[in-house]
Amino acid sequence: MGISQDTHESMATDAANYLCHQLQHLLGPISSATSQSGPWEERSVMVRLTQKLQKSKRNKWWRQRRRKHVAELFQKERADYDRVDQEADEWRAKQIAKDIAKRRVESMQQIARKKTNEERKRLESEVDLDLENYECFIDVTLTRDNNITTRNIY
Repeated sequence: MGISQDTHESMATDAANYLCHQLQHLLGPISSATSQSGPWEERSVMVRLTQKLQKSKRNKWWRQRRRKHVAELFQKERADYDRVDQEADEWRAKQIAKDIAKRRVESMQQIARKKTNEERKRLESEVDLDLENYECFIDVTLTRDNNITTRNIY
């Protein structure tokens, strides 16, 4: 069984009347401002209210934009600081590596000088032993490039 046509129409009319009544109740405070027949003071108050709402929206939008801009600036500043800090760390690491390499080269040069001096002493002692076997005098000199030069002296 369904609802009769008359009952259905009366229920729809009641619902429509209820909605119209609710809308009139909700729009009642601003109806005088929207109609041209109302007093000008109410219209003026409504205009000021809408202008305040628009200004509030503009200010809210501006504050959001400004906060976003400031956050971007802070983020950029942090990124720049991190980049400069990383570059400084890399430079410092390069300087330390250069110092270590320089010390190694100096120690290798010192070891090479010691070995050269030992080799020179060994060669001079060998030459002295060989000279004792000869009857003539020989002038022996050792050059810087470890070559032996001899000269006979009679």
